[in-house]
Amino acid sequence: MRIALLWTVAACLSAVAQAETWTGKLMDVLCRPENVEAGAKKCPHVRSCMLSPRCSESGYGLIVGEGRFYKFDPAGSAKALAALKALTSDKEVNAKVSGTLTRDVIKVETLELQ
Repeated sequence: MRIALLWTVAACLSAVAQAETWTGKLMDVLCRPENVEAGAKKCPHVRSCMLSPRCSESGYGLIVGEGRFYKFDPAGSAKALAALKALTSDKEVNAKVSGTLTRDVIKVETLELQ
C-alpha cells in the first residue's frame, strides 16, 4: 500500500511543470511569422509598431530558434507591454523570459528586455 502511494506521489510531482528560460525576439501576436507570411500584415518588428493599439491588443510572445513563436499568457503580455513602454529606442527588441510552457503558451514569471 505504501509503495503504491509513494509511486503515485512521485508521478504527480514529476508532472509538475518546471520553469524554463527562453531568449528570442519579442513580438506582438498579430505580427508573428504565420500572419506576416499569410499577408495579414507587414510589420517592421520595432517598438513603435508593437505599441500601436492594434498590435498591443493582440498580446505578445517570443520568437525563438528557427522562428518558433510562443505566445505569452495575459499576465506575461501585460509585463511585455509595460517593458516596451519603458523603452526609448525604436528597434527590434530581444527578451529573456522564464516561465512554464503549456502547448505553445508561456506562463511568464519574469521578462527581461535585452
